[in-house]
Amino acid sequence: MIDDKKGLFSAFVDGIEIVAQYGISMDYGANLEDLLLLGKYNKISKNASTKNFPTKREGISDLNIQIARFGSCDPRFSISKREAIRKVNKIGFRVAEACELLTLVARHPDVKWDLSISALGSEYWPLNGGDRSFVHIKDDDSGRSLELFHFGCAWYAPFCLAVIKK
Repeated sequence: MIDDKKGLFSAFVDGIEIVAQYGISMDYGANLEDLLLLGKYNKISKNASTKNFPTKREGISDLNIQIARFGSCDPRFSISKREAIRKVNKIGFRVAEACELLTLVARHPDVKWDLSISALGSEYWPLNGGDRSFVHIKDDDSGRSLELFHFGCAWYAPFCLAVIKK
């Protein structure tokens, strides 16, 4: 069930729970390299760039980015990335693009992201024929890192996606 006034879930829906939300002003003309500097990362994948994660969106938009957690109740829970995207779409959301997640972190650089968060709305296909990848952010004892994870493997609980109401 979704509370349209707040845009938050009032209960679990299809194994998804919204655990946080953040309002941001999104400039789709910003480049990822600048956003990475503002996000206070200790480690950044060398392939995280505007060139590798372009967006087709334009202009400036006010967004409400929500953090959706999957499988928090069952440690045996696993799901493919495709199935996670399908479930998010089914409940009226879309997965965030890399630029949207990086803008969120850049606008809130001092927030400790206790949960690892992924942005499945952008994909990087290496020229060498490697697996397609997506942006994944995590904070731990060594600091904040941005990694690229492969699309092909299954996820195990709990994990989080940045999502935006359609």
